[in-house]
Amino acid sequence: MVGKPIGRVKLVCSGAGAAALACLDLLVDLGLKRDNIAVADIVGVVYEGRTELMDPRKARYARKTSARTLAEIIEGADIFLGLSAPRVLKPEWVGKMAARPLILALANPTPEIMPEEVRAVRPDAVIATGRSDYPNQVNNVLCFPFIFRGALDVGATAINEPMKIAAVQAIAELAPAVAKAAMESGVATRPIADFDAYRQRLSQFVYRSGLVMQPLFARAKEAAKRVIFAEGEDERVLRAAQIVVDEGIARPSLIGRPDVLATRVERLGLRLQQGRDFDVVDPQDDPRYPEYWKLYHSIMERRGVSPDFARTLVRTRTTVIGALALRRGEADALLCGTQGYFQHHLRNVIDVIGLAPGVRQAAALNLLILSKGLYFIVDTHVADDPSMEQTAEMAVLAAQKLRQFGIVPKVALLSHSNFGTAETAATRKMRQAVAAIRHLAPELEVEGEMHGDAAVSEEIRSRAFPNSRLKGSANLFVMPTLDAANITFNLLKVLGDGLSVGPMLLGVAQPAHILTTSVTVRGIVNMTAVAVGDAQKLTAARAGD
Repeated sequence: MVGKPIGRVKLVCSGAGAAALACLDLLVDLGLKRDNIAVADIVGVVYEGRTELMDPRKARYARKTSARTLAEIIEGADIFLGLSAPRVLKPEWVGKMAARPLILALANPTPEIMPEEVRAVRPDAVIATGRSDYPNQVNNVLCFPFIFRGALDVGATAINEPMKIAAVQAIAELAPAVAKAAMESGVATRPIADFDAYRQRLSQFVYRSGLVMQPLFARAKEAAKRVIFAEGEDERVLRAAQIVVDEGIARPSLIGRPDVLATRVERLGLRLQQGRDFDVVDPQDDPRYPEYWKLYHSIMERRGVSPDFARTLVRTRTTVIGALALRRGEADALLCGTQGYFQHHLRNVIDVIGLAPGVRQAAALNLLILSKGLYFIVDTHVADDPSMEQTAEMAVLAAQKLRQFGIVPKVALLSHSNFGTAETAATRKMRQAVAAIRHLAPELEVEGEMHGDAAVSEEIRSRAFPNSRLKGSANLFVMPTLDAANITFNLLKVLGDGLSVGPMLLGVAQPAHILTTSVTVRGIVNMTAVAVGDAQKLTAARAGD
């Protein structure tokens, strides 16, 4: 409504009861960053170290701050969410909020601030209330009846986060009909000329990863696999595991101390039960430990690893434990990396699992969901300066991954040279890699070496090279170096308000993916579906053999 990405807005919440915390949890699942949320209740600001009227759910939103009042935290906020008491938000405080603020004053019967008071000081604000005598009532009228109807119809035992998100997305689907009715009734101030383009824009911004991940989720549910999570005690992993179980995507196996897992599951209000919903590998006391360290030693004994070191490592490095479980057939896929350095995890994965037959170099593929479409970038995390052969190989592996998403790959090899305008070792590598790709995968639509704008724009490309075999816009960008790939990916993600899926590890012998420390709950769920798809593909290949 105001053009602000949910991942970057600042939200201030007045109220910390069940309704407020449920709303905040849902918003976090939809992409709002927890670090961008400030909460105040009847006592004051919810801050780290506060003990008065605190509980575990509220403590999740405690911030390290010296602010103690709502007036102090409201400055610069993009969103005010009120689920508290009458008139706690003063008009003069609204004036300190960011441009085009969203005011959700939902207390009943008297809201935190009246709409006319907001309008008097901030005509640029979008205002909503919970009162039925105002035309901007938003709560208790949209999703509640349908959440209860759907839950009752299937005999649901709980109202969970996936059900709430489904309601949010269903309401968003109504937007074109509402917009059209507004135009036809004469109250629209910005009429929409092209409704097909409008629907496409909604699908890109509202659903984000939902649409592109839908085929993978559907396939994952058909034949769920066992996915082992190296950092099982991480709060994000536990929340993701709950969604994975609820949606039937996979059978989680969590590496972690059972007592810690049980305590955190209870504190987070999750319904997960060990044995029923997930399995546990206890790094401190697992009966398989002797078998694990002996296997690791057998793999690494000629690379300087002694038995004592193997025993220690298999107690302390959960990625090694997960990789060993995968190698032993006790899991079908591995997810790791929510803590620690990518390269450390990569070394452990490659040491234990190894590369797929015939593969020279692993690679990392990232998907960026931007307003203009879906774009994949390789290699963002692994190979510093891949050879021509490695570049061609990673392009073919990445193209195979695009097909897993149901996307026809259109491959561009990028360079500072545009079809021969420069002659360096790097440009020759990319040019020769195109020829190698065509030999390895003649069915691929691939072109290069070329500039980035030529890869995206057929018009620009045609002026420079009319005989290009690539038609339309490329969707897979193969970069000459790790620096080029990683810098491009991170710049586009921030400047283009992109949502990412990945990194997806390519070229390993068994399904394993290394996440990043900034990954969200939804990101972990998405990568679980990717990992399950990899495991299904491997199972099918082995059955074919």
